[in-house]
Amino acid sequence: MISLVTEINDGRLLVLEKNLSDFLPLFAQFEQGEMIPNEQLFVLAPDGTVIYHPNEELVRSRHNLGLELKNWQGPDSRGLYRFDIGQNNYIGVKRSLKIPEGWKLYYSVPRRLLIDVVKQEVVVQFIVLATAFFSAFAALGWILQRYYSNPLADVARSLSGYELNEKEAVPRTASRGILELDQLIRAVNGMTDKMRSTTEQLEEREELFRTVTEHSVHWAFWLHPDGGLRYIAPSCERITGYSAEEFYRKPALLRDIIHPDDRTLWDDHRHKTDSRGELVPMDFRIQTKDGATRWIRHFCQPIISDTGSNLGNRGTNIDITDEKLAEQRLVHHSLYDSLTGLANRDLFMDRMSHAISRCAREEFQFAVLFFDLDRFKTVNDSLGHRIGDRLLQNVARRLREESRPSDTIARLGGDEFGALLEGVNDVSDVLLFARRVQERIREPFQLDNFEVFSSISVGITLSRGKSRNAEDLLRDADTAMYHAKSLGRDRIEIFDTEMHARAVARLSLETDLRRALERREFINHYQPIMELASMSIAGFEALVRWQHPEKGLLPPGEFITLAEDTGIILPLGESVLNHACAHLRNWRTETKGRVSITMNVNLSALQLAQSDLAGNLNYLLEKYDLNASDLNMEITESMLMEYTGTVPETLERITALGTGLCMDDFGTGYSSLTNLRRFPISGIKIDRIFIASMMEREDDHKIVRTIIDLAHNLGIHCVAEGVETDLQLIELKKLGCDYAQGFLFSRPLESAEALVMIQKAVS
Repeated sequence: MISLVTEINDGRLLVLEKNLSDFLPLFAQFEQGEMIPNEQLFVLAPDGTVIYHPNEELVRSRHNLGLELKNWQGPDSRGLYRFDIGQNNYIGVKRSLKIPEGWKLYYSVPRRLLIDVVKQEVVVQFIVLATAFFSAFAALGWILQRYYSNPLADVARSLSGYELNEKEAVPRTASRGILELDQLIRAVNGMTDKMRSTTEQLEEREELFRTVTEHSVHWAFWLHPDGGLRYIAPSCERITGYSAEEFYRKPALLRDIIHPDDRTLWDDHRHKTDSRGELVPMDFRIQTKDGATRWIRHFCQPIISDTGSNLGNRGTNIDITDEKLAEQRLVHHSLYDSLTGLANRDLFMDRMSHAISRCAREEFQFAVLFFDLDRFKTVNDSLGHRIGDRLLQNVARRLREESRPSDTIARLGGDEFGALLEGVNDVSDVLLFARRVQERIREPFQLDNFEVFSSISVGITLSRGKSRNAEDLLRDADTAMYHAKSLGRDRIEIFDTEMHARAVARLSLETDLRRALERREFINHYQPIMELASMSIAGFEALVRWQHPEKGLLPPGEFITLAEDTGIILPLGESVLNHACAHLRNWRTETKGRVSITMNVNLSALQLAQSDLAGNLNYLLEKYDLNASDLNMEITESMLMEYTGTVPETLERITALGTGLCMDDFGTGYSSLTNLRRFPISGIKIDRIFIASMMEREDDHKIVRTIIDLAHNLGIHCVAEGVETDLQLIELKKLGCDYAQGFLFSRPLESAEALVMIQKAVS
């Protein structure tokens, strides 16, 4: 229950549960002894004991209600006090009443009566105050809206209309009569009028610019200084296949579509444009979206503002593909023969001039060949010019097929052709090409219903010295060609006397080489391989020699390469292997089997490529009654790298017989350790170049030691080649090398000499 409490001026209290405005009537009624219905009156003694209360139990029990008065606070600004009795809250005011001294009179009414009264009064007062407040607020709002908000909103709409490009829908702002605001409105109206005029001019210019650029056949763009794309014309899609939106999303596409071979040119041009500030043209190729190649002529220039600021670069790209194609056709017609499609004399002379210039700057050699069809006039006169032209076209095709991409083949006129071979190493390369051409021209030509046979005479000259020019070279080749014709046609002649002599010698040597097989001029020499632990003969290596009837005994270095180039190496290799097996059998017979030695035989690359090599080897072992372990076949690292295919299977079949496989010249070839694991290698031979310098050069000494350690770690034996001094021998023993061969022990010996050496070793 919440009550109102009044304090009598002598300290006594009156507790009421009523509105303040009802106090006086209540007090009067109380003094006159009148009671309000449902109101309660109770009296407390000075000590707080209940004297009178409607609840008689409180009176009988002498309940001390005064002790429960607590938290007495006040008075506040309205003269009210606040305190609690038990869990009830009370509010009190001061009033003067005549009651006995020391007594307290409490008077209360039900809570709901007070709440209803208070509520009613509060609602009335709230309505009055709210009505007054809203009336004043409405008046103020109307004033603010009329003289401030509406004008400012009009100004805002006017300004934002231009921002949203809606100027036509925005009227001028009306004046409201307030001085400052009126001045602002007039200023804004003036500004918007000017903005409207300026915007209309800009839009007119923009429309004009858009019309020009969007309907232009050229492709314009504007790059920001940081490389970003500020504008690109829609015509870019017609030229490149990429839309403007794709370029905006990825500005780097401007460079990405440039042909890879022209991007460096583009980068250099951009740098020059930025530094020079001039309008510099450049032609380059682009790759369109569908993969086609087009030519572009590019103009680019920096954009500098009035204040000197760099606004980026503006560029214009023009599609000049048709122009370039026409230009290329003109160039092609001026530099190429219309009948055969080969280079003409002018282009051929220009290429020769470039080759001569390069030859003067660096170690570079080239050759010029002059071809002339034999008896072409007879074909032309008998079968007609159309067949003659067909013959020339087919000759040109065969010349191209036999040449390298770097070579220049030209039709010099009539039935004459030229070839410029750049980067040749030796005249033998040129002769090989010339012979291939001759062989192809000898093949019959099917021309309509005619089968035509022809031949070709060839004159050759090689680059020599710095004073010769293209005309001189072509003249020399032409002279050599006519010399070939004078000797009976279908021949090859070299103009340079010295080179001619060497070429002839090579051709002569090739002829002699073929005859040497028939005449059995090749013989085997044998160099002993010593076991270093016991210093005994472990075996021999078969080394072929050519007993030339005129030049004497020739080492393999003078004819092996030629034998490989001509294919003679195959019968020659079989001859060496056959003689090696025969001599090994003979040595054992002569020594009555008292020695157990092996034979090392070198295989050529062509031999290794033969699928029946293992079968031939097995045949020789049976023929001479030898064990497979009596033979060691030597191969080089380069052979393993150059010949794959059936080579691994061939080597597996050889080792399956029980024959050893030794890698020769280890460390000078590709030196791939993978080969030692991939192929069934049983031994390696250290090349003589490392042995020769191992005592003087620490690096070579380390290489030798490393190879020996590698061999032992892999469980294979190691042979040192080219041992010539005692110091080398002593050091190899210290390093643990297994075998050695060289002039320190013996030069290569004939079979009979080797037998004597063996017999001495066992005696």
